[in-house]
Amino acid sequence: MLALQALCILLCVPLVLSGTQICSDPDNNAYSIITCGAPGKDGLPGKDGTNGLKGEKGEQGLTGPAGLPGIAGPPGLRGEQGPSGPKGEKGDSGTSALEALRKQVLTLNGQVNALQSQLTQQKKAFTFFKGGANAGEKIYVSNGGQTDFIDAKSVCSKAGGQLASPRNTAENQAVLSIRSQYEVHAYLGITDIQAEGTFRYLTGERITYSNWATGEPNNVQGVEHCAEMYDTGKWNDKNCSEKRLVICEFN
Repeated sequence: MLALQALCILLCVPLVLSGTQICSDPDNNAYSIITCGAPGKDGLPGKDGTNGLKGEKGEQGLTGPAGLPGIAGPPGLRGEQGPSGPKGEKGDSGTSALEALRKQVLTLNGQVNALQSQLTQQKKAFTFFKGGANAGEKIYVSNGGQTDFIDAKSVCSKAGGQLASPRNTAENQAVLSIRSQYEVHAYLGITDIQAEGTFRYLTGERITYSNWATGEPNNVQGVEHCAEMYDTGKWNDKNCSEKRLVICEFN
């Protein structure tokens, strides 16, 4: 063994000089020969290998620990309270409102009463001046003119009234008081022109009051369709073309 080592030592120098090195392995009592020439050039890059098979899905990992709770922020600043508004005026009580309404009603009643009194006085003055008469709320007036029935209706209508049409004893008496001032019979606003024997007011209503003279109406010669008042206040049917006193009624 010693001879071999000595041989190796002798050979080391020329081998090293020639680019070859002999190395010993003390553990295995062996020697290796390494060529110490210049390093070789890099080789060509290798091709990419094929992709391997997709691995199986791994098991779910353990749940991580819960995070720490967040820290609450500081509370917001509270705004300052604004100043109080002015105190409102005290409203009227229900009693005050009722009292004011009562006063208004009393005032209106007073005005209405005053107007009614003035109207009554005017009616009296009017009837006295014109030679008229009144019964209740109705006023009867005549201008003394005489005409046929058609014109008599027209005269009263243009004046804002109608031919006198008494509906009760008081009204008939008022018309008679005017008729008595003249020496001619007066027309009444009553006819049976629509239907013979059925006398109606000018409004078309059947009469609800009558004061016919004995034996009237008799429709002499079939031409008496209008009504007139005698000086007694009794009624008679008359030919509408005859001229009679015009007495108008206002209400």
